Formats: sequence, C-alpha cells, structure tokens
Amino acid sequence: MIPDAFWYFSIAGGAVLLAYAVFSLHDPVFTVGQGAGLFIYARNLWFIHRGQRPPGAADAAGGAT
Repeated sequence: MIPDAFWYFSIAGGAVLLAYAVFSLHDPVFTVGQGAGLFIYARNLWFIHRGQRPPGAADAAGGAT
C-alpha cells in the first residue's frame, strides 16, 4: 500500500518538472507527459479522499480488488 504522502510528493515533483518543461525547455512532448502524470496523481488523491481505491489497487489484506 502506498502512503498518501507519496502522491503529494509526486504532485510537487511533477509540478516542478512541468514548470521546467514549459518555461525553460519549451518542449511540448515533455510538457504533455508531465501534465498527464499530474492528472493521474491528482486522480489518485481524489479517490483516496473519497474513500475509494484507484482501479487495480490492492486492498488492505494485500489482494487485488
């Protein structure tokens, strides 16, 4: 099971890389890739805060749902 802090740190790191891609590199491929990652991290946090698990996540007993 992945701790919630992992997703918060992933969003922070993804935001830094997105800013680097947009403002320093001007690279559209890197920008789209980081934007997609941020979307996934935010979606996972949304599931966590709604009390659901993302599709394919393991349950508390260790089995897949």
